[in-house]
Amino acid sequence: IGILVSDLREGYLQHLRDNDRLPVSVRGVGNKLLQILGPMLDMEAGAVTVPRAKACYQRLVPTCAAATHQAALDRAKECWRWAVKQGLVRSNPWAEVERVGRAKRGKAKLTIDETNRLVEVCLRDVDTSDKALAILVLIFCGVRVSEVTRRQVRDVDAGGTRLNIPAAKTRAGERAPAIPEVIQAAVQLRCKGR
Repeated sequence: IGILVSDLREGYLQHLRDNDRLPVSVRGVGNKLLQILGPMLDMEAGAVTVPRAKACYQRLVPTCAAATHQAALDRAKECWRWAVKQGLVRSNPWAEVERVGRAKRGKAKLTIDETNRLVEVCLRDVDTSDKALAILVLIFCGVRVSEVTRRQVRDVDAGGTRLNIPAAKTRAGERAPAIPEVIQAAVQLRCKGR
């Protein structure tokens, strides 16, 4: 067909948008695709062979963490799988490329004692520091950072006792966790007059 890799990438991202993927998720997929497809953007998508795909992935491997290059490879595989279904390319050369390395498991987490010390420090500044309040909401409500930073005044619900999260990374993430009494006054103070 003569479609360029850059056009294929854009078509796939538009497909994700059309299927209600969150803008932040589409941006993430786009960035991962750029990481792995960057050197090929001006090439015809049909000219991407298995050896070229493997070479492109091998070029990426030493430049980033295993989880990063593996995620980029996964996005390329998904993109080409979609392109095959659309009839834009005949085959998926990325399907033959195997992951390299092992991704680190889990993230560093605070111990109970460290969390308690952090809560004590934040409680001292909760009335004057938005950052302290945000940390306490994260800890007490069990929400993601993006879920806290995107909140609006209208999301503080039920007289300041609930934090409404109408849109999240997943459908299951749409919820309204309780705001504990210890920070309710600080949350209500931030909402007053807004």
